[in-house]
Amino acid sequence: MKTNLESLVFSRVPALRGKRAKTNLAILELLALDGSQTVWNINKLLGRERKLYPTILKAVKRLTDKGYVAKTGTVKMAKKA
Repeated sequence: MKTNLESLVFSRVPALRGKRAKTNLAILELLALDGSQTVWNINKLLGRERKLYPTILKAVKRLTDKGYVAKTGTVKMAKKA
């Protein structure tokens, strides 16, 4: 059950409403608590399978486009041997 504060926040923040709210909330909480992460790390830390990576990628792109998160840099991925 949601508290009054949670329901107020959810009603005021468009990214936390609708069918994508659960994924958006999980991503925003993770970034708020752990700091900057790559999309691969977000996917891994949320306990998602590799095949669900596109869902997280699209969610992060939507949050970036709406201004909820910003790109802070790039990481060069190591090649697998």
